[in-house]
Amino acid sequence: HSKNVLIHQNQPKIADFGLSKQINERSRTSSTSLHGMPQYIEPNCFRDPNYKRNMKSDVYSFGIILCEISSGRHPFQTAESTMAICFHIYQGNREEPVEGTPPQYIELYKRCWDNDPANRPEIKEILNTLIHLIRNETLSQQNSVEVSTQNSETSSSHQDDTSTFVDSYSFTTSTLCLSDTINVGIETQYGSILEVIRKEANECFTQGKFLKALE
Repeated sequence: HSKNVLIHQNQPKIADFGLSKQINERSRTSSTSLHGMPQYIEPNCFRDPNYKRNMKSDVYSFGIILCEISSGRHPFQTAESTMAICFHIYQGNREEPVEGTPPQYIELYKRCWDNDPANRPEIKEILNTLIHLIRNETLSQQNSVEVSTQNSETSSSHQDDTSTFVDSYSFTTSTLCLSDTINVGIETQYGSILEVIRKEANECFTQGKFLKALE
């Protein structure tokens, strides 16, 4: 389970090997005993008292952890008791995906926790899928940075134009204030400038040019 996954220098480390064994090694404890946290135990163990755990059992647990990573919360944390969790899983219920999770990522961890072990992917396939998702995300972020840079350059040009516009208004205002008794109103002129800028920003938001609008 996730509490046994420790992060050291950005590298995940697995801890607590109390119930672990090598692939071809006979376990010193019964593989059917419900040791550990039920949230991460495959439902086959609840259905069949003679069920023998294998590598696909680990795939199921890893699928739960993948879901936990995206949701940021422990599975079934609102359950009232351990028995309630076991019964919930036994009935085939699982955690709901969190909004905003990539569809390919959801599909991956759902395959991992499939009721039928034969339908669960091999660890190597899981690794390749995650690498593919990370690469796509990296490319997407790079494209976003390039677009942001282009928008920033455009915003700088817009800002220069705005500065010229403001300077012209300042000049007009200073010439219009003829005396203490004849005051055209600097605040009125300043309000007009803000209104123009506000309209331009609103147009940018409407067109989806958020960075330019914030400038």
